Amino acid sequence: MDEGGWGEEWAGPSITAEASPSETFAGHDRATAWCLLAHAAEAELARGQRIWLEACGAGRQAAFCADPHTRQYLAALGAVHFVACVLRAAQRQRGGCVVGGVDDSTTIAEALPRCEDCWHNGMPGAPALKSAHAAAAAAETAALAAAVSEACGGLDAKLGDMEEGTPLCALTLLPLTLCPAVHAVAFEGGLCWAPVANLWANRVRQ
Repeated sequence: MDEGGWGEEWAGPSITAEASPSETFAGHDRATAWCLLAHAAEAELARGQRIWLEACGAGRQAAFCADPHTRQYLAALGAVHFVACVLRAAQRQRGGCVVGGVDDSTTIAEALPRCEDCWHNGMPGAPALKSAHAAAAAAETAALAAAVSEACGGLDAKLGDMEEGTPLCALTLLPLTLCPAVHAVAFEGGLCWAPVANLWANRVRQ
C-alpha cells in the first residue's frame, strides 16, 4: 500500500518564505488558492480512505493501526483533515462566496463535503477513517495528532470577531489564535499553520 510519501516533518526544509501581496497567495488569487488546497485535501483523504478500506478488507485493521509507519501516515491524514476544517471555517467566515474577486463557493462546496465523507463515513466491515486516526493517535507520542483533532472540534465554536492586530494564517486568513496548539511556520511571506503549509508544499506546489 502506498501511504503517499509523507515524512515526519509537517513543514520541511523545502518550504521557503517569499513575499506575496495580501490579496494573493503563492501567485494565485485567494479563491484559486483555497480551491487548490481543498482539492488536494480531498484527494489525499480519498486515497487514505482507500488504503484503510484495503486494510479492513484484508482483516488487518489492528496491525495497520499498530504499525509505526502507518501510524505516522494516519497522523498525517489527521493533519490533512485539519486543513479541510480550517478551509470550511475560512469560507464560512468570508460568507462562503467571494474571495479575491472570484466566486469559490461551487468548487469548495464540492470538495470539502467529500473530505468530511472520507473522514467520517465508514462502510460495512470498515469503521470510518477517523477511527483509524484515533487509534493511531492514542499510540503516538507526538502531540500534533491530538492537537489537530481537538482543533477541528473547536473551530466552529470559536469563530467570531477578532481583535485588530491578531496574526492571521497567510492562506486561510483565519486568526492563528483559533488553534494555538497547532504550530505556525513561516511560509510564502507570512505565517501558516504547519499542516496548511505542508499540504500546499507537498501536494499543490509540486
